Amino acid sequence: MNIFARELVSILGQHGKELSNLFGLRNRQFQILPSKVTRLKRSLSEDITATLSSDELELLQEWVPLDEAGLEMRRLRAALVAETIHRLLAGRMDRTSAQQVGELVLALLLAKTGDEAMQMNETILQNVRGSLGDLAPSNMADGTIRGITGERLLPGGELGDGTAERIQYVLDPAAETYAQGTLWLEVARNTESRSEQVGYLALASTLLDRARTLARGIPSFAEGSDLDELLVAISAAENDLDLLR
Repeated sequence: MNIFARELVSILGQHGKELSNLFGLRNRQFQILPSKVTRLKRSLSEDITATLSSDELELLQEWVPLDEAGLEMRRLRAALVAETIHRLLAGRMDRTSAQQVGELVLALLLAKTGDEAMQMNETILQNVRGSLGDLAPSNMADGTIRGITGERLLPGGELGDGTAERIQYVLDPAAETYAQGTLWLEVARNTESRSEQVGYLALASTLLDRARTLARGIPSFAEGSDLDELLVAISAAENDLDLLR
């Protein structure tokens, strides 16, 4: 399950809202695209990437509004980091273990005391030790974090009958790659070390470029508003990336 989406649903529920209420949410500068809301919903039961950017989180904070003390926003930002770790590890250990480490990272970031944080940190190390190699961004420069591929067929190898499900299926590789690119863009945005930030930006750039290539190569039957929306989103992320370089 997507850790970020789960925490978002929980916080929205505390304010009497749900993910469906995010459709059409916008202000003069930003909006949460319908396709992103759909992916957030799907990520609660499917193994796909879906999060909100810093700008979208600010829009959410204005709209809900989130608590003045900042605890709910802190939880969402912690969940964003936890989901990033979850995605990173998903291709390097079994899914259950990757999920568990992500949950532990969330608990660590939300720890109320130093002793609690140290205990959670040791638990994380015990879960990861011996299972992974070096996790530096340079080791993922090819843009492959979770086995992203450029081809995808419907079950049984058939392309289907032109339904919305068929279109979603062929768009998914590009959408997933874009989502992972924006995830690392957010990590870069919140990284103080310039040298580390450059590495994360390089990874985000590779993924976004790959997403655009995949989007341009989809079959003609899938062209339309969903593809146009994805291309606009990719361009916006690339613009944000350029501002951080």
